[in-house]
Formats: sequence, C-alpha cells, structure tokens
Amino acid sequence: QASGASMELGQQAQPPPPLFQSEHHLLADMRYLSEIRGNLSEIEANLPSACEILEGDGGSKLYLVGTAHFSEQSCQDVRDVIRQVKPHRVILELCQTRTGILTLDEDTLRAQVADTGLESVRRNARSLGWSGAIMHYLMGRLSACIMDQIGLLPGGEFRAAVDEARGLPFCEILLKDRSIRITIQRTLSKLSLYGKLRLAYCLLFSMEAITKEQIEMFKDKDLLEQLLAELGETFPELREVIVDERDRYMAYQFRSLCKPLFPGVPSINVAVVGFGHKTGIRSYWPAAADPSILGDCMTVPVAPLSERLFLRTAKYTLIGSTLFLLYLTGRLTYRRILLPLATGIRAMLL
Repeated sequence: QASGASMELGQQAQPPPPLFQSEHHLLADMRYLSEIRGNLSEIEANLPSACEILEGDGGSKLYLVGTAHFSEQSCQDVRDVIRQVKPHRVILELCQTRTGILTLDEDTLRAQVADTGLESVRRNARSLGWSGAIMHYLMGRLSACIMDQIGLLPGGEFRAAVDEARGLPFCEILLKDRSIRITIQRTLSKLSLYGKLRLAYCLLFSMEAITKEQIEMFKDKDLLEQLLAELGETFPELREVIVDERDRYMAYQFRSLCKPLFPGVPSINVAVVGFGHKTGIRSYWPAAADPSILGDCMTVPVAPLSERLFLRTAKYTLIGSTLFLLYLTGRLTYRRILLPLATGIRAMLL
C-alpha cells in the first residue's frame, strides 16, 4: 500500500475491456494462446525464484510474483514471468484510487511522489479526514525518502507488468488491492490517540539512509513493508491492518478469478504483489474461495466520541490561533510602521 502512498487520491481506473467477446472467439483465441505459450510444465521450471504457482479451480493457475517496490530486479522478474506464461489476466496489488502510478509519465510521477506539502494534505483531507490525510502524508514522506536515496520510483514492477500485458493479445489488467482509503481509516481506528501521535513521530524520524545494496538484500522481503513490519513490533495493529487484512482480501480476490474462463478452459493469471504479502496469500489460499474469509476487513469503525471532540477542538483552536496571530501582526504593523509613517507625512504637509 505504501508504495503509492503519495499519489493524489481520487484518480479512477478506466474499466477494462471484456476479456472475450464470445465463446466462438474464445476457442479461437485459446488455440492461438496455446500455440504461442508452449508447454507450461517446461516454462514453470525456468521461472524466476520470486514466482510461486497456486492452483485454482478446473486447472486454472495463479503465478504469484513477489516484488520489492523499489527494485530493478523485481521489474525484470515480472517481465520474465509474463513473457513466458502469457496470461489471460495480469492482477496488480493496487486499488482504483492509485492508478496514477501506472499512467503518469516519469517526471510527473516523480513530482507527485515528492509532493509532501500541506496542499496535498488539504486535498486528501476531503476524502480521508484530517487524521487520514496526515497519515497519508507521512507514508508519502517515507516513499519519497526512499526514492531520493536510491533514485528509483515506486511501482516500477507494476508499470513493467502493464507494459508486458499490453503487448499480449486478449490480456486483461486488473487492480485488486483493498482501497487505500479503507486501509488508512481502519489503521487509524485501531490506534488510540496516543498511538497515533507515537506513530506519527516514528514515521517522521525513521528516515535513515537506505542504499541500493540494502534494497536487493531485502529481495525476499519487500523493503517498505519490512520497515512497516519493524513498526509493527511497536504497533501490532499496523501489521494486522496493512498486511494481514490485505492478504486475506487479495487472496479472496485472486481466488475468485482463478477459475475456468469457460467450461473446460482454465484461466492463466499472473499476480504482482510485494514480497511481504506472498506468505499470507499462500496461507489463506485454501480457504480463500469462501467470502467469510474477509471478515470485517471492509468496514470502517467510527472513531470514539472523545477522540472526535478532541480533533474538532484542536482544529478550531488552530484556526482561532491563526486568526488571532494575524490580528496581532496587523495591529503591530499599524502601530509601529503605518501610524508613524502617516504622522510623518502629515507633519511634512503641514
């Protein structure tokens, strides 16, 4: 989730085109895909170690590719898997509000990731509330810090997946992560007010130097999620919401797609996720066909009344203090600059 944290919310993905127009087209397409794909058993033996194969219904398969969100090697792994298995679907660990990471050019994307100013907080406050917007801002700072230190943009593996998928016939691109809005709101609802302040402090002062060598050293554990896992030792609620709940959600979404396209025609799917999610998705896979696995992970609890009153009081106190300071500044300016100046001009004229 954090790899796209500084993307402005509200950008919507275009609905994907239908995978196949009719059963007649499907059969012709399947023959063509089988010809260009070749023998899957031979292909699977040569896939990158980052790829894991999960079995779905009716012979359908999911090729689960684990990536580090700031790794060049992960981008190459994604390209290799898609080129070899030639899937019907490419599924990304993104939600509909983070499509900017796929569609924007590099300069614009770099500017948006680096945009951690107060204006971005104000924009996101409309949909997330002020607490959520501040959390979004802090996660964005973490991504921007990593980007500045290693010179790589987040989400490169997702853009690589889209580039490869667009070069394949009849390949559908799907975004199947839980909404970042729900993730942030559920994270905040799990923390007490003191916990939120401690988390903000940790995010502000955990920006240590990270090198490319360290990124590749964490190739079996996504770096950004590894940092969050370390925070999770202090804040267990973070791991529950940011990792475990999303593992359940994505396992259910992936499993619901891992079914035959038509009777007797299995689907081939490639999913691109952070390394931190691979173990969880694998463990939930056997039970992921049952919607009950989702539990309450799509609901957002209402914040306690005391916290809402505190935040509202703090908001209006800040507004009042700002207005009072403006008043004092204007009054001081009048007394020390404008009034003596006016008196001097009057004396000169007289």
